[in-house]
Amino acid sequence: MELPLTSEDVGPRRTEIALSTIAGVMLWPGNPEKRDQLDKTTNANLARQMIKEDLRAGDFSNASNWGSWIDIIAEATPVEAMKACMARRYRDGHAVGMVTLQATVESVINEIPPQLASFKKSASAISSRVGDMLGVGPVNDDTLEKAWAEHQGTRHLWGAAIWESLLDEPPDFLEALKQPHPFPSISLHRPFPSRLERLPTFLFLAHLIGTYGGSVGLPRSKHVLIPAPGIWQIPAEVVEACTSQLVGDLYKSM
Repeated sequence: MELPLTSEDVGPRRTEIALSTIAGVMLWPGNPEKRDQLDKTTNANLARQMIKEDLRAGDFSNASNWGSWIDIIAEATPVEAMKACMARRYRDGHAVGMVTLQATVESVINEIPPQLASFKKSASAISSRVGDMLGVGPVNDDTLEKAWAEHQGTRHLWGAAIWESLLDEPPDFLEALKQPHPFPSISLHRPFPSRLERLPTFLFLAHLIGTYGGSVGLPRSKHVLIPAPGIWQIPAEVVEACTSQLVGDLYKSM
């Protein structure tokens, strides 16, 4: 499976619609109806913003489009209702991302098979605080095991999203995990899965985690951290576009 993205979605004119597309896959990898519902809410929110901007500026040149924009708004699930649907899914995916990122970091640094049991314990504790923030309660062992299996194809995306959430925290990942509330900025009001300007970085990192995770064996198991079958691949043209932008940004900073 491939994320339904093109190189234009990560180009200079990228919009929140690309974020919504990725978020939908991450939250509901096996439920296209829910993904479509999220896309409609995102489009409605953009339509609402455009109408407000036109009215604020006294610009009525787009008035002929307002009727169709209002129809989009009327047919969509309201933002707050959509957030309520997302909260529990976000909490569970957050735990999966914590495990994935910790396992990846452990494997890269120590070059040993990651100890998922200990990572799942710490992820449950941290993601439970996220669940409390969102009003959906803690993560238990059964919840995490179910989410770990359900999000097998999106673990790389969740791992990259957790990394993005650490940008506002101390750069030392392991130190950040020791803080009482390591993710104060995490909520459904925060850009998810990344800030729009960092979308190419997020996707490139997800691609690296997915590729690397396919070679990370798990202790006392024939399984790997991120099995290739069923993974939501990032299209080659998107990876290439992200790489070009990151290389260009690097040269500009030199």
